[in-house]
Amino acid sequence: MAEPAASTERDQRASALARANEVRIARATLKKELRQGKIRIEQILASPPECVAKAQILDLLVAVPRFGPVKAARLLNTAYVSSSKTVGGLSDRQRTHLIELLRRSPPPKSTTRNLVVPAAASPRTPRPSGPRSPRARGLRATPDS
Repeated sequence: MAEPAASTERDQRASALARANEVRIARATLKKELRQGKIRIEQILASPPECVAKAQILDLLVAVPRFGPVKAARLLNTAYVSSSKTVGGLSDRQRTHLIELLRRSPPPKSTTRNLVVPAAASPRTPRPSGPRSPRARGLRATPDS
């Protein structure tokens, strides 16, 4: 009598595995389309397909061409969304706020690279221009005797 129960368990596992593989393939296809620019992240967030309901929002944002992990995390912080939040777990307010932020023009490249540090605030001290040791200057140490 244990055989029918075991076979149904195996069938359930096999069907769950097949379903999980289908979801993974659909998610990978969606991320590929995001990278290629065929679909926009705003469209996915506005009406998410079933395959991305349990996907983390950070993973989808990183698939967008102009977003890396840091920029995606900053965007989520601006929208008050946890980086571990799933697409299906977003509230209406979070979803609309994210879509609004994503529709804005892309932010400038980086402001920290273009900053000029004044010389007075520089942590380095200038090196002396001449040689530093007597040997480097060609002088020999003389015995004291």
